[in-house]
Amino acid sequence: MLSVENLDAFYGPVQILHDINLAVDTGQIVALVGANAAGKSTLMFSLAGLRTACTGRISIGQERIEALPAYERVVRGLVLVPERRRLFPFMTVLENLDDRLKVAYLGL
Repeated sequence: MLSVENLDAFYGPVQILHDINLAVDTGQIVALVGANAAGKSTLMFSLAGLRTACTGRISIGQERIEALPAYERVVRGLVLVPERRRLFPFMTVLENLDDRLKVAYLGL
């Protein structure tokens, strides 16, 4: 289970996210929907350990991960798949996800 408690995120001195709380159970599928500039990408980058300074608690199961670098979060199963970078443009969405999940599973 992914758990987020009292998450605040900043770009420099500007606070973008305020007191975010959420829980995603194992096997649950969740969509994050909102207007442009609502903080969706900031939340995802914060969970993945990229680009933002954060306060609060992020846990996978019973393990706190907010202090871990991004690559350690991947090893624990938290993976961010970017949409616009077209890293593998000749692969289907499923093939892209499958490749990334294999890398995360192998801990690479």
